[in-house]
Amino acid sequence: HYYRAGLEEDVAAFSGCTKKLEMPIRAWGGERFMGDITMAWKRIAADVQGGSVERCGHFMAEERPDFVVGQVDEFFGPLRVEPS
Repeated sequence: HYYRAGLEEDVAAFSGCTKKLEMPIRAWGGERFMGDITMAWKRIAADVQGGSVERCGHFMAEERPDFVVGQVDEFFGPLRVEPS
């Protein structure tokens, strides 16, 4: 599968690193496409969250915009600065 091979190539490119990425990573895959891709990213990153998105294929933003917006809000929400 072309995209799964691409994911493995990305992870392999980081395999020579001596230290895992420390920033938080969100890794989601559509259940009808790649499924849960977190295990691949956990090989190179210390803080990985994600899983498989139900009722979703390759085009997550188009197929499940509610889910994507919720994830963006949850992930970046703590960085929000309210105007004074």
